[in-house]
Amino acid sequence: MSYTKRKGFGFLLGVSLTNGSFTNIGSIVDGVSSDATAADISTTVAADIFETSLPGQIDPGEVQFTIGYDPADTDVSQTLNDYFVAGTVLYWQISYPPVVDDTPAATEVFTAYIKSKSREVMKDALITSKLTLRISGDPGYAT
Repeated sequence: MSYTKRKGFGFLLGVSLTNGSFTNIGSIVDGVSSDATAADISTTVAADIFETSLPGQIDPGEVQFTIGYDPADTDVSQTLNDYFVAGTVLYWQISYPPVVDDTPAATEVFTAYIKSKSREVMKDALITSKLTLRISGDPGYAT
């Protein structure tokens, strides 16, 4: 467990087709939730009193978050829509702010496609877009 005190705000979402230079497409406004899960392989035999198992393949799961959304920013909104409709598997980067001003920001990179997206417009609140990404391969963090 890390004892680094890293704040949970000021982090960004970037996207890239090639894992090269990432384009920041939004500020994440409500945290990141993900759920990698290992499959169970039963190793139980008839003589066992208790069931036994081993871990199988890991399902990298999904990652969900909400970003600030500007409908006037057609570069981002149209790009996200194009990737969603095409089912494009992209490189995604979550950039965390530095712990202190002289330390580098931490990043996590993973590949995923947009599984769902929505937007929320409220009278007295930031306009947001909720994204669910289906991860394909390494989820980009220690599982």
